[in-house]
Amino acid sequence: MNILRLNEAEIAFGDRKILDSQSLTIDTGERVVLIGRNGAGKSTLLKVLAGQVVLDDGVRWVNDEGKIAFLDQSVPDVLNQSIYEVVFSGLGEIGDCLARYESLAKDSDLSDKKSLDEFSRLTEKIDLLEGWDLKYRVDKVLNDLNLTGDLDMRSSSGGIRRRAMLAKALVSNPELLLLDEPTNHLDIESINELQQTLINLETSLVLVSHDRSLIDSVATRIVEIDRGKVVSYPGSYQEYVARKEKENQEELVHNKLFDKELAKEESWIREGI
Repeated sequence: MNILRLNEAEIAFGDRKILDSQSLTIDTGERVVLIGRNGAGKSTLLKVLAGQVVLDDGVRWVNDEGKIAFLDQSVPDVLNQSIYEVVFSGLGEIGDCLARYESLAKDSDLSDKKSLDEFSRLTEKIDLLEGWDLKYRVDKVLNDLNLTGDLDMRSSSGGIRRRAMLAKALVSNPELLLLDEPTNHLDIESINELQQTLINLETSLVLVSHDRSLIDSVATRIVEIDRGKVVSYPGSYQEYVARKEKENQEELVHNKLFDKELAKEESWIREGI
């Protein structure tokens, strides 16, 4: 089933076209990796898919049930929040309730009437909104990404903050997850954990990455963006490399034949004159 489609999409910066009347479809269960030279427009295309960059022309269509989460490549500014609070914020109103509940539950001085009344109201609201399953989801995502919820974002490394933002994106349980260079600022162990997490996700995925190991293990389709054109290569990165090499060889043979015919034409013109 289609989650998202671009039809005849066009976008340009000045006289440089990033997308030149291109179409692209993302289906349920796909893990698509965007590749291309630096400056080709990978991050821009990802933001078009996220709806953060508006097309100059063409149509962006999203399935009515297609919730999309996007993780930018930049590490967020240091926040005056715990990792729990950051991740819970990905759940909207119920997330705010769970974050406050978690904060009060860990408060050793939960004895005054005001705090007890608030704790009771939060418990009732979480029951009403069936939020306990969401708390379990948050705890599972934190565990999968090897994160400690009580840690303060201000005192955490760039890698931990990035994993926290990934956890925030994952807990919303999106149908499509967009990731721009998700391994930035991560150490080898964290990259391996992320790789396994992405493989196990039921969520459809589109990502930009230069990490060859991650691409090899995750991709079910490669999408190359080059000079305004978007070309899809179903299969793994290794299959893409093999097909690309074959295309390059065929293009080389074609160019040689063209040059040979051109030389004949030039010779014929000279002789005719």
